[in-house]
Amino acid sequence: MIPDSDQLGIVFLPTSKVAEKVGRTRQALYTLRQSDPTFPKPITMTEGRQARLYWVKQEVDSWQDQQMARRH
Repeated sequence: MIPDSDQLGIVFLPTSKVAEKVGRTRQALYTLRQSDPTFPKPITMTEGRQARLYWVKQEVDSWQDQQMARRH
């Protein structure tokens, strides 16, 4: 269960939303996680192999900002 982001001030994004946000497929997102050490690390809310992954939206936004800054 995702904690109430209003109480924490943090927004959690599931894998599908992160893939959409960065313009990649879910598989390409997995590759990006393996190849780019600056990409934010996901968190899990449950245990086990099938645990869903979530990212902190603010961290993904910051990573995107860094990528855009690098091109100038």
